[in-house]
Amino acid sequence: MPVAAEKSKTSFSNLNEQRKEEAMKLILTILAVMMVKATTVLAAGSQETMELSGMLILFLAFGALIIVCQLIPCLVLFYSLLKGLFESTVKKTLPKAGTKVS
Repeated sequence: MPVAAEKSKTSFSNLNEQRKEEAMKLILTILAVMMVKATTVLAAGSQETMELSGMLILFLAFGALIIVCQLIPCLVLFYSLLKGLFESTVKKTLPKAGTKVS
């Protein structure tokens, strides 16, 4: 009996593996067909997809606001750099120790 039980288990597991393989093939086939059909739908342009929505305009405006706000400190630092480069390099010397400054 143990031999018959083992034989039935192996045949049952083979049957399950075959069903799993068939199910996987079916699922992959269905997914491939859906992907092929969906590409033409997604590629088709319509009036609804071509107009700019309000959310898109707000998103672009927010991005532009961030860039402008970061330009202000950048320009201040650039001005300071140019001022430091072209400023007169003549410095006032300190008087020697022990001399009186009037």
